[in-house]
Amino acid sequence: MKKVGILILSIVLLGFQKEFKISGKYKVVCDKKDESKIEDYIIEFKENNYVKLFNNDTVVGAITRFKNSQKKNTIYLYDFLFIQNKAQISPPLINYGKLILEIQESDSDTLKFRSTYDKQLHLTINTGQMIRLK
Repeated sequence: MKKVGILILSIVLLGFQKEFKISGKYKVVCDKKDESKIEDYIIEFKENNYVKLFNNDTVVGAITRFKNSQKKNTIYLYDFLFIQNKAQISPPLINYGKLILEIQESDSDTLKFRSTYDKQLHLTINTGQMIRLK
């Protein structure tokens, strides 16, 4: 009986812990559109994956979560594959790593993000907002 009580208490306490889970569809609006020719797009989150829906393309990726020093979740979005137009590709001088999106946890329907490189997190390429679609 004592074990059952401990088990029930554990389940109840775990149920009250709020873990930030990103889900649903969001419109992604970037701040610096003119400089990088970036278009707004829709992103749909499903458990540990996401799908970016552009006008003519679809990109699938993975969601990775980390706890930062303030005990908040930082979420990184890694594209599995991104195909660029051959005319836009130029050989990089330095390997900065993969382009990723970084999101801080929030209870709001609007999430702020920044794009950066996975090997150079101190560099910010762009910033913007993800607005939940209902």
